[in-house]
Amino acid sequence: MHFNSNHALLQHLHLQLRELQSLRNNLGNLAPAFLTLKPSADSWSANECLKHLNNYGDFYLPQLIKSIEQLPKEASANSAPFRSGWLGNKFINMMQIKSNGKPKKIMKSPADKLPINNLEIEKTMKNFDEQLLKLDQILQKSSGKNLENIRIPISLSRFIQLKVGDVLQFYMAHHLRHLHQAKRAAEVK
Repeated sequence: MHFNSNHALLQHLHLQLRELQSLRNNLGNLAPAFLTLKPSADSWSANECLKHLNNYGDFYLPQLIKSIEQLPKEASANSAPFRSGWLGNKFINMMQIKSNGKPKKIMKSPADKLPINNLEIEKTMKNFDEQLLKLDQILQKSSGKNLENIRIPISLSRFIQLKVGDVLQFYMAHHLRHLHQAKRAAEVK
């Protein structure tokens, strides 16, 4: 995606983070039993969606923190345009959702990112909340830094590296996708 400035990209990411927090809060208002409901035998429960997202957070958040800390502050970074790379754009678009919250494209998750069980609801929620706080801190620390200047590997292959700004966009889109899935799963009667 193209943004007129790194600042515009960060504003976009902050808005997405607020949506993530709102979706998470809605899940937190439900009785734990609703978080283990599955729409069908081969679907994930809300808790399993959160576990899946926690697996991705365990992979990406340490790399993002390290990368953002390595980037120097630049006076012109906030006003510099941000343009996603071709591959970054492809990964971001693969995660996009429709206006109704459903994925535009259905895909299988990698085996190493599948949730193991549907238990430990409180632990899963606590871990997810901690990861949202880290994500917020990453976005705060990204201000004044050029998010095109460093690349980090993706979870599918360490040989494929994307710009930090692309990874942040992918991470947000992936989270929105699965939090909407979690919301649908918890609403099953």
